[in-house]
Amino acid sequence: MAQELSEIFYSLLLTSGIGMVLALARMAYKSKCKSFKCCGCEIVRDVAGEEALDMQQQRAQQEMSQSGREPESPSSTRV
Repeated sequence: MAQELSEIFYSLLLTSGIGMVLALARMAYKSKCKSFKCCGCEIVRDVAGEEALDMQQQRAQQEMSQSGREPESPSSTRV
């Protein structure tokens, strides 16, 4: 019985940890910060490029909802 409870506890701990890491990654993506430093690791992002890609995707979704057709793939659209 005690072994089953410890397995459940470790499974809960692992899934909670993974969920927290994924939530932090999602928040970091939405924040549009240009650089980020944590634990000696530095990440520098191309925020302007990401914003342009997001705008392309939004336009494609709007066109699809207005015309009722499939959007073009991002690789075939021009910037």
